[in-house]
Amino acid sequence: MEITPEKLRKLQLLELEILLEVKRICEKHSIPFMLIGGTLIGAVRHSGFIPWDDDIDVGMLREHFDKFCEIAPGELSEKFFLQTPETDNMYGSYCIARVRLEGTRFVVKTLPKDLKHMGFCVDIFSFDNIPNSYLLGYLYWNVFNVIKRIYCIRLGHRPQPKNLIARLIVYLGFVLCVLIPTKVFKNILGSYHKKYEKLNSKYVVLLSGSWGFKKERHLRETIDKEAFLSFENTLMPVPEKYDRFLREQYGDYMIPPKENLRKIRHAVEIDFGIYS
Repeated sequence: MEITPEKLRKLQLLELEILLEVKRICEKHSIPFMLIGGTLIGAVRHSGFIPWDDDIDVGMLREHFDKFCEIAPGELSEKFFLQTPETDNMYGSYCIARVRLEGTRFVVKTLPKDLKHMGFCVDIFSFDNIPNSYLLGYLYWNVFNVIKRIYCIRLGHRPQPKNLIARLIVYLGFVLCVLIPTKVFKNILGSYHKKYEKLNSKYVVLLSGSWGFKKERHLRETIDKEAFLSFENTLMPVPEKYDRFLREQYGDYMIPPKENLRKIRHAVEIDFGIYS
């Protein structure tokens, strides 16, 4: 399916509607959140979406993430659905909650096409504590991601680690662990972040981030205070030290990629459904 510029813009505006609902709930219950990832780049560089971006990324510190996941199901209007492993048994993405727009479909390569809740969404990531030691943090992040991917394969997902060695480790782990009940993996993943929950750490990490440990590990001081930037004509919270935060992850983010690389990264198919 070709996603034309017109369809992409319509998708972005519907995703913006979801973001505004997240913002409404967070402001009502004093839950801090911030734009991150490509959405933050869009706010800084374009005052809105990166023109070729097809998703919205939001970050919260763990305690705020947990509070949002507890409150949101009772606060969201009926056209939205909060997707977590607790609200959808076929959803395996721990440390990412998704607020989805029901009646639409956003198909990606890694998820089974028959997943019930696959609407347009806003991704909400949790920032979790990690040890100050780079090596211990690296091991902690990688163990989580191997276990998560094995669990996702068990659910029928198709996780795609970026390099061959990582893929071999994940699929070998899947074969070796095939007799272990799925519930065991779910329990491990559900409590994994608690290992360093009370640690007075200088660093936090997006455990489910897709850019690798080095780029997903951030100094806490870069995100512990907020500033505001315009995003599609609405002021949105961002890390106060957003320049440092983005450079840690992307390098010189103010230089757009070459024109042939300006393409949609996530969706392979979209269906506007009742919004057609």
